[in-house]
Amino acid sequence: MINKKKFFLLILSGFITVFVLSSLLAYTLLKPPNRTKGLSMDQESLDRIVTLTQEDNGETINLPIREIFRVILPENPTTGYHWTLSESTTSNIVLLQTDYCIEDQDVSKVGGGGVRKMIFQVTEEGPTKLEILLQRPWEPKQEYADSFTLNIIIAE
Repeated sequence: MINKKKFFLLILSGFITVFVLSSLLAYTLLKPPNRTKGLSMDQESLDRIVTLTQEDNGETINLPIREIFRVILPENPTTGYHWTLSESTTSNIVLLQTDYCIEDQDVSKVGGGGVRKMIFQVTEEGPTKLEILLQRPWEPKQEYADSFTLNIIIAE
């Protein structure tokens, strides 16, 4: 027969196991996907491409067709907010890759933020608009905390 102390410890360990597994499942379901379409760039290649940040929000830039560029924006997924492409982004910009990176490798900063790195390629001539929204995936599409907009003139 199990005594009360062993029974209590057994129940407690069961609750802890359920909590840990449900937390892992929730993280897996809610984290934004890492979408990569066969892109393989070494660090030297990444250092040479046009890099845009929050400081470039609202700017207009000129890029040649097939140019690859990246956008780096601050993000803290522990808040539930993630940078995602707006539906208003035109079709002549293709998202090649998106990754979340922790800025500070100090693991003692629980809940600290990092950056979202998105790599794009322009595919067709003409003016275009890139809009990225900082939003929670479970909230309505029109609700967002911040936005990044870039006007791009694509020429041969």
